[in-house]
Amino acid sequence: MTDETGDHGAMLSETAKRVFAAAPLWQTLSDAGLPWVMTGAEHGGFGGGFGDAQRVFFEAGAAALDFPIAETINAAAVLSRSGHSPVGSSLTLAQSCTGKLDTHGSTFGGTLCCAGADAERAAALITHDGKPKIAVLALADAKSCESRASLAGEALREFHFDGARAEIVASVWDADRLFHAMALARACQIAGAISACLEMTAYYARERQQFGKPLASFQAIQQQMAVLAEEAAAARAACASAARAADRCEASFEIACAKLRANMAAGQAASIAHQVHGAIGFTKEYRLQKFTRRLWAWRSEYGNDRHWASRIGDRVAQRGADEFWPGLVAGFAA
Repeated sequence: MTDETGDHGAMLSETAKRVFAAAPLWQTLSDAGLPWVMTGAEHGGFGGGFGDAQRVFFEAGAAALDFPIAETINAAAVLSRSGHSPVGSSLTLAQSCTGKLDTHGSTFGGTLCCAGADAERAAALITHDGKPKIAVLALADAKSCESRASLAGEALREFHFDGARAEIVASVWDADRLFHAMALARACQIAGAISACLEMTAYYARERQQFGKPLASFQAIQQQMAVLAEEAAAARAACASAARAADRCEASFEIACAKLRANMAAGQAASIAHQVHGAIGFTKEYRLQKFTRRLWAWRSEYGNDRHWASRIGDRVAQRGADEFWPGLVAGFAA
């Protein structure tokens, strides 16, 4: 795993920031190696872990990237770790899958909901013969497709298949493990979007004049900006910690804490950013809404506040009061 403060990680962050700033196409992303950051070197990838991927997720959130990079990286990671090379044409992860494989386990019939407008392949986690399998389908083989958009304005497509040929791989991740991986990715994207909101809001407060003085000179604004900065730092720190833990162990407790903390920060950050900006922050032409709409959408995806608070509370309660501190230090490992 790459050290959080190492030159290697800083170079990865700078590469992601530069590539994302250019409104990249799939080939640009692939050439930079970003979709394959958690793909094993033996499969043509970067060979990194969650500690590396969290940097890419963060920069994607900070750029309001209109590409399902989290889905692509996690789809590629589970394929690689299951012994299958994912490198090739554009890939996404099915956010939901309703359907099944045939008795021979070679064709798929059902519906996939996928993020992204241009992916050529989708990986879907399916239970077959009581075991988790990954089905990789060519989206061009779908019988029909319906398009819509998420709350954030990101493209979603629903594909309907009937006996479509699929590449089937025995998965090392079950549905819960994949859900946690995507929850961590969303938390990191939230942290990146909050960082962008902080930067935009700080700039606006310095430039905007009220009663002949910059907004940033008013104590009430300073207090709000301090809270926004605290939320940005807390979300990023929680995500970095969870990513490091995920490279060491199963880390479901750390991921639960990171997603809950990021969700809480998302609500605070969006509220403060819009309060400071006033009416202009809600206009479609102003860039702030690209981040706050994503914050509102992402905090509900892969577990909302109630979901993760309940998961954390259940695990703590199962261990009992006497085990609270030892369990907290150990991550409440099941």
